[in-house]
Amino acid sequence: MTTLSAAVLRELHQLPDDALLDTHEAAAFLHISPRTLAWYRTHRIGPVYAKIGRVTVRYKVGEGITGKVVDAG
Repeated sequence: MTTLSAAVLRELHQLPDDALLDTHEAAAFLHISPRTLAWYRTHRIGPVYAKIGRVTVRYKVGEGITGKVVDAG
């Protein structure tokens, strides 16, 4: 599981709802592993994410586990 310092986690929790996090930041924010997020994406469940290009994935801070997928590419 990805571990971030308390200061970094505090900063993540203060971001606006429309801020985008990378996979490692989102995993730390949600207290799960980056691999779990990848599994969620594969099964089209989990937090809303934006796919930018072919590889880059970003997660919205303010979205819960809704199962919605946003394709920005």
